[in-house]
Amino acid sequence: HPLFPLLALLFEKCEQSTQGSDCVTSASFDVDIENFVRSQEKEGKAFFSEDPDLDNLMVKAIQLEKVSDLCKDFCSRYISCLKTKMNSETLLSGEPGSPYSPGHDQ
Repeated sequence: HPLFPLLALLFEKCEQSTQGSDCVTSASFDVDIENFVRSQEKEGKAFFSEDPDLDNLMVKAIQLEKVSDLCKDFCSRYISCLKTKMNSETLLSGEPGSPYSPGHDQ
């Protein structure tokens, strides 16, 4: 498919970001997409195939930055919720040895 090289590049960047501390931003994806579009136009290559269903699938796969943003948002909200829940449970339980227990020296 004409969009496969772009998709492969984006997946490679995602894979690299999971291996290290580099955080891939949506702006980085935008630059890669713009470069790909310019290259395709310069070489006179098509962006789509004869199969509209396959074209649609490729475009949706390339839009993975939206999935990444949704995942980050979910993770941050989930972690925040866990922190709040764990702090309130610790406060309410008064478990011995917890920093909030009545007999705990600070």
